[in-house]
Amino acid sequence: MKLSRSEQLLSTKVAEDIFLLSLEKGAYFRMDPVGARIWELLETPCDRETIVQALLAEYEVDEATCRKETDGFLDRLQDASLLRREGDSE
Repeated sequence: MKLSRSEQLLSTKVAEDIFLLSLEKGAYFRMDPVGARIWELLETPCDRETIVQALLAEYEVDEATCRKETDGFLDRLQDASLLRREGDSE
């Protein structure tokens, strides 16, 4: 399943972090540098495996930790309505 960014967000990059404003929820979210990199990868719809492979190539992390942390982060994004699954309507 491919994931993409919700269209109801405003974002800005400050130093290495990304800050998001959810227009729907009226809430701000902050992403650290790794979260910001995942957010950049989600600019083009992609699946979890693509994200994990990109992070493994860019960061010194073991695969099990990378998968666990990436899955948790993506789940939190979905729970906050910051992501959508391809085919979902906004």
